Amino acid sequence: MVVGERRWRAAQQDGIETLAAMVWEMDTETAFIAQVVPRTSTGDRGGRDGQLSRR
Repeated sequence: MVVGERRWRAAQQDGIETLAAMVWEMDTETAFIAQVVPRTSTGDRGGRDGQLSRR
């Protein structure tokens, strides 16, 4: 899972068994970029010191 993990976990906690999803095959570098770009555009830098963190 590249993005949407928080939504997936919240759905699990609420007992939701199915979620709409889009599935793409991608290499490691593309997956990392897919994770970083949404966070940088919303200002979420992750980590305590404001640097991007790899999760």
